[in-house]
Amino acid sequence: HEFTHAADGKQLVRYIVKQEEHKSLHTATPSPSVKNISTALKEALMTMPHTNNRKRSKPWKEYFDAETEQLVRDMYARDFEVFGYSPSLNESAKAVGT
Repeated sequence: HEFTHAADGKQLVRYIVKQEEHKSLHTATPSPSVKNISTALKEALMTMPHTNNRKRSKPWKEYFDAETEQLVRDMYARDFEVFGYSPSLNESAKAVGT
């Protein structure tokens, strides 16, 4: 949030595109963060290659134990709030389909 919002909470950038909603650009019903973006941005995002497609030995949420999950919650509490994410790993996993 410190790169996208002023200290008073005012959004400083025109668009905030959530990575997990990027794929919905290719559908008839785009997700909220990409629904009203400009045509130029939409075209740029749709043609951007996805080259960081890592294979993991286990689902991402299994890398967290209770202590590390709490550390992430504490460190990124404001980001969860500003960008509308749940600080719960289970809710986050549902949101990204894992």
